Amino acid sequence: ATDSILSALGKLQKQITDLTTTVNREKGVNTVTTLAALPSTKRLVHATVTAATTMSLNAGMNIGEELHIIVYNNSASAITQNLPNSGSYVSVSGASISIPSYGYVEINVLRFGESVYLVRAV
Repeated sequence: ATDSILSALGKLQKQITDLTTTVNREKGVNTVTTLAALPSTKRLVHATVTAATTMSLNAGMNIGEELHIIVYNNSASAITQNLPNSGSYVSVSGASISIPSYGYVEINVLRFGESVYLVRAV
């Protein structure tokens, strides 16, 4: 009986840890200066950039998870940011988005299938 109780407690601890990870991902923001190797530990990413970079994630996301990336162009010139649109990525917003000088855009990445990420930019 003791082994059964310990096994049940171990499973409960894992469920609590998984839930804590999920809740913590929903709160806060990751702040970055490039769109390369974007962290996915928080749902919200604030990127302050001065030039276009190749956008990528530093780790995969679970199916159903999404990333909201607020991009601020901190330069005097507009930036044309290419959007990922090959391999595992499908862009519904075309090949690129223009970020006005000292302006903002939002890029969303949603994992909706096995190794499939939907990218939308506004």
